[in-house]
Amino acid sequence: MTLALKRGTASEWVNANPILAAGEPGFELDTGKLKIGTGTIPWNSLSYLTVAGGTGATGVTGVTGVTGVTGVTGVTGYNFSVPLNSVLWTPDGTSITGTVGLQYASGVGITIDVLNIQSPSTKVAIGNQAGNTGQGFYSLAVGNEAGSSGQGQNCVAIGLQAGRLGQQAYSVAIGSEAGEHNQGGYSTAIGYLAGQTGQLYNSVAIGSYAGQTNQLQNSVAIGFEAGYTGQGANSIAIGNQAGYNTQPANTIILDASGSAVNGVYGQTGSFYVAPIRSDPTKTVPLLYDPTTHEIVQGASGIMGPTGPTGTGLLSGITFCGLNFSQGSGGLFTPPFNVDISIPGLTNTSNVQVTAKLTDSGIEYPACSILYAETTTDTLTVYVSSNPNFDGYGLMWNVINF
Repeated sequence: MTLALKRGTASEWVNANPILAAGEPGFELDTGKLKIGTGTIPWNSLSYLTVAGGTGATGVTGVTGVTGVTGVTGVTGYNFSVPLNSVLWTPDGTSITGTVGLQYASGVGITIDVLNIQSPSTKVAIGNQAGNTGQGFYSLAVGNEAGSSGQGQNCVAIGLQAGRLGQQAYSVAIGSEAGEHNQGGYSTAIGYLAGQTGQLYNSVAIGSYAGQTNQLQNSVAIGFEAGYTGQGANSIAIGNQAGYNTQPANTIILDASGSAVNGVYGQTGSFYVAPIRSDPTKTVPLLYDPTTHEIVQGASGIMGPTGPTGTGLLSGITFCGLNFSQGSGGLFTPPFNVDISIPGLTNTSNVQVTAKLTDSGIEYPACSILYAETTTDTLTVYVSSNPNFDGYGLMWNVINF
């Protein structure tokens, strides 16, 4: 036989609020508490049953908790070299007036190697030995040894050893070792090792290794290894390895061939291009040397504008006797003339006589053509002397009549 107590959840008992009989128990399922009825007091006014217990055994001591992770140690402070009479602005917004050797402890998360900051009103140098010696006014040097020695005024050097030694005024060097040694004034070198050594004034080198060694004044090199070494003054090299080695002065090289085009050694004032497309249908007088890749103007000169179209052309060869005029005293008086009948000829026709007098293919040396004139239907050619025979030939043509 099973003995079951009256039971329900705490909320069910509260909502029902019954009056239990005297000694009748009521059990709360969700709290495990028990009340005993009196026969007169409703549930909500009854007290829970309490049992006085004896002395129990001492409980087991709980396990000690795990020790928390140690916090991150702050970054060690660094020595900042701040030149005299200069100002260093720190990350927290404060400033340090320039006295050599000041130490500032940077906060967590800020990584600074060795910082050398010049006066912001005149020049800026950031990086180990950047702008270290003789940096000019209004210049910028960013990177390890950038603008390290003798950087001129109004210069920019950004990158490892960019403009490291003797960067002259108003020059720009951007890239690792760009303009690294003796970059000339007003020059630009952009790219790894661009204009690295001996780039002279007013020159431009853009691209890795462009104008790397001894790029002379007023020259331009654009592209990988363009004007790589010894590019002549006032020259232009555009394209991969264009003017790679000793490009002559005052020359232009455009190279898209994928290999070096250098031009003819020592030949200045030339233009080279590779590749060039051949098109036999074109008649423009352009001469191209496929060996040297040079384009030159031919002896025929530049083609001028097309002249007006003629209204006709007559040409031919005539064999005839000689007509001449006789002077006084029975002597022949030059010039002698020969008349050729050409229907349609007028006195405004343009005549070209293209051969001397000949006899059976042999030129008559003592007789030459002096001039020709036209009248209606007749071409008259004047010669210098009488050949004294009738079998001579005369070649002629007439245009624009």
